[in-house]
Amino acid sequence: MNFKKITAIASSILLAGMTMGVAAAANYPAPFVEDSAVDVAIVYGTGTGVSSLDEAEATLIKGDLAAELEGDVTIVSGGEVLALGGDDDEFYFGNALNSVYDDDLDKKDLEDFLADGEYDDGDIEEDYSQIITLGVQELELFADRDWDDETPTLGFHFNSDEVLSYTITFDDAIDYSDTEGTEMPLMGSEYYVLDATDEDELILLDSAEKTIIYEGEELEVDGKTVKISAIEETYVKFIVDGELTDKLYEDPADGDKYYELKDGSYLVLNENLFASKETSSSSAEFSIGSGKITLFADGSEIEVNDDPIDGLTSEYTVITGEFEEIKITWETDGEEFLVKGNSLVMPVFESIGLVFDGLDFPSDPETIALEKGEEFTISMGNFDIEILFSEDGETVTQGADGNPLIIDATEADSKTYFVIKDDRILATYLNEDLNKVEMAYYEVSSMDESSGDLDLNLQNLIDTNDDVVFTDADAGDDEDLTSDITVTLDAVYEDGTVYDNATMLDMKDIGYWNDTTPVNGSSTLEYDVANITVSHDDAEDLHFDKVVSELGLIIEIPEDANMSANTLTVNFYEADEDGDLDYDVSGTPIAIDLAWEDDDDVIYATKDGVDFQEESEDNFYGYVESALATKVTADTNDDSLELEYYGDKVPADIQIVVGGDVSTEGAAIGDIVVKDTEAASMTDTNLIVVGGSCINSIAADLLGGALCGAAFTEATNVAAGQYMIKSYDWGDDKIALLVAGYHVEDTQAAGQYLRTQTVNTATADMVGPM
Repeated sequence: MNFKKITAIASSILLAGMTMGVAAAANYPAPFVEDSAVDVAIVYGTGTGVSSLDEAEATLIKGDLAAELEGDVTIVSGGEVLALGGDDDEFYFGNALNSVYDDDLDKKDLEDFLADGEYDDGDIEEDYSQIITLGVQELELFADRDWDDETPTLGFHFNSDEVLSYTITFDDAIDYSDTEGTEMPLMGSEYYVLDATDEDELILLDSAEKTIIYEGEELEVDGKTVKISAIEETYVKFIVDGELTDKLYEDPADGDKYYELKDGSYLVLNENLFASKETSSSSAEFSIGSGKITLFADGSEIEVNDDPIDGLTSEYTVITGEFEEIKITWETDGEEFLVKGNSLVMPVFESIGLVFDGLDFPSDPETIALEKGEEFTISMGNFDIEILFSEDGETVTQGADGNPLIIDATEADSKTYFVIKDDRILATYLNEDLNKVEMAYYEVSSMDESSGDLDLNLQNLIDTNDDVVFTDADAGDDEDLTSDITVTLDAVYEDGTVYDNATMLDMKDIGYWNDTTPVNGSSTLEYDVANITVSHDDAEDLHFDKVVSELGLIIEIPEDANMSANTLTVNFYEADEDGDLDYDVSGTPIAIDLAWEDDDDVIYATKDGVDFQEESEDNFYGYVESALATKVTADTNDDSLELEYYGDKVPADIQIVVGGDVSTEGAAIGDIVVKDTEAASMTDTNLIVVGGSCINSIAADLLGGALCGAAFTEATNVAAGQYMIKSYDWGDDKIALLVAGYHVEDTQAAGQYLRTQTVNTATADMVGPM
């Protein structure tokens, strides 16, 4: 199903005061359409002075909703259904069909269809077992010109690839020729063996249901009228829809047991029940099958009525007149697509199908923006952090302009810093439990040393109400940065002061002195320098190069800011399928490469690290192949990149259906246009309300009264020649979308705008036209 995205129109007048329910109406027709079913009533007014044009506009909106239901609905009836994934081992984006059930499916998975059984007919009495082996095609985001005009689509894209195979294995080898004339179990059904004389070919008949007919009786079977023309002890002749068959014999040694009808179907005589006494009636048991199925031993394509079926092959081996198993392999005939609303069913046998019903995305993801510029910023829900700064087209350093960020990739329970004013420090305690993660991200705002008394102020860049202040402190005093991370102030060194070589060498790598090398105590400090130690109270390791987003995405900041090669990588680590953070960062990261335009000092994230598909010109998106399926979007026009992180597993709904019926039907929208008098009690349904509060009582409920003329304008800012489209909370967590104009023709214009343009009901109301 393709949803029409709603975005704001620049020429619209934007109003404030959106209700909480609006967020659910970010897409049209969602929430009015969910899973190919409508959850909406379109309401027109019946008040005094109402125009029939309001009802007509409501009908047009209904048509627009119906047009949005482009996808088909998959209907499964009967048989067994096995989800390829469960509570313990889900199916995820990037998984192959056989990834969860890496072994063959057998009776423990599909206890009826793949049950052990007995082939007991004629001279054969042998037990058997059955398995299904799934293929290796992966769940992906693809774009193909043969599917929805290259619209990026989640699903399985087959191109003459194996879908699955079915194998029946007999406990002991059986005589191949003995199968002729028997009912052979196969694929949850039985098939009459027409011919088993050629060891390279096994000819079956889809014998369907057996029926007993008495002489003189006329029956309707599979849409055909059947009666007995003649019956003798050795043969039977039938008339089927006026067509007279040849003589048919119960024993193939006496003659033909089956007859091919003009429509390509076959009639099989299963048993001749001739009665010679005058007091008894003769009868016959027969079957009508849809076609002749030829299996080949060498893996060739199966034939139906002598026509090969592309992609469906059979394989078996006859040794000294005996065989033990039959394997049927299903490959797609060229390109096939298993997507939501488009199931796949095995041809000919039609007893095995695959259904895909999409990914189950959590409802409240977070957006993590990688913002380009001279200062490259990672913007999260809990805080922003500037990780790189480009200056004068020559160098890139950690941090922001004037705020160096000290990064160290070595884990330790403590780290000693020499810092000056405006430096930033980072220390993070990671745990697989997001609630136990602690982050200290601070900026040095001031420092001073006066007669042995030490002052230091650290500004909390995550929680602005929780700064750390040392006042008249002694060396060795400490303060809490978080509940378990402590900072100890050891010293403050004044600028202009001469220090000994040992102290100066400690600060050599940071360049806080005015000579290239301190010699004989002659070097002096360029700045005030504080010596601090950040440590974990319980001696747990801290990370000095990582931050954690609100939902638990771990972001690793590169220790080396050298972009002389114009590339650098930022790694993002998702939680695992159990929701545990990858706190030891042993998993495979989402690796996003950064690039540097040194001509204009811009650092930006590149479109790398994910298999992207183009949604529209310059706009791309893709999903990380993982249990959490983080969505990454890229706009190559302005070099923007965003991660939509769900913080929880995103399972796929993929099922194998056996022994039942899988079909697709077009979605029906039904009669959803109602009067306002009928809609008052519809509190469990979303509404699209057409017409203003003067003539539509539901609109009056939304606006706080039956407002007409100037009163309507005062309440809505909608004057003559203008209209509004606004969302309101309605009923039991539902939405009412008000589509109304000052005059009836303005309401028509509002409806036309809703049907033909894009509107952002998630961020703003609109009045139009200007």
